[in-house]
Amino acid sequence: MSNTPIKIKTIILLTIISLICILFILDLIGNICPFTLMAKSVDTPIIVARKNDLLLTKVSQIVSDDNRIYVLFGTYSVVQVYTHEGEYLYTISVYNHLNGRTEIAAHNNYLYIRDKIGNVYVFSSDCFVERIDRTEQANLPTMLSFGISDSAYSVRLGSIWESETIDSAKCVIQRPIILSIYQNNTIFLMKLILVMIAGFVLFIPPARKRT
Repeated sequence: MSNTPIKIKTIILLTIISLICILFILDLIGNICPFTLMAKSVDTPIIVARKNDLLLTKVSQIVSDDNRIYVLFGTYSVVQVYTHEGEYLYTISVYNHLNGRTEIAAHNNYLYIRDKIGNVYVFSSDCFVERIDRTEQANLPTMLSFGISDSAYSVRLGSIWESETIDSAKCVIQRPIILSIYQNNTIFLMKLILVMIAGFVLFIPPARKRT
């Protein structure tokens, strides 16, 4: 009977280690861009209509214009384009540099993607218009708000919703609820909590034997 607490502690620790391993795998998956969306150079962005719109990573930014909703997955430097009714249309991918932050803006029905080193790609619908080098951006519209999400949309439980109105909130783009784990540093926080629990379990003093 004296070994029972040790067995319980071992089971708890093994369970925590297993959960941390699962979280590491999910984190790794979230950082691996699908091969078909990897732009090969800065001059050749990809525009493709995929069979489905599922991407296992974080939604970084959402913007919209009169006709489209643009969803940025900054980890991949990928933008998915939808109608205002949530119908998936196509995916745009620009060259994904190792460091930096990809941001988007929309103006006059043009989509602007600023890559991680500052180059700007301009798209009109599903057509690539031009790439503006980071050293030659004086002619960009001054009202572009790179990095600022449209307040009309938000990510909830992995899906994309229109912000609440007087009537009710509306889910525009349905995505699996498991994808919520990629938002708001959830994976990192879960790993941190599990490590803290493991540390607490390890330092629980052993039960004293009864005399």
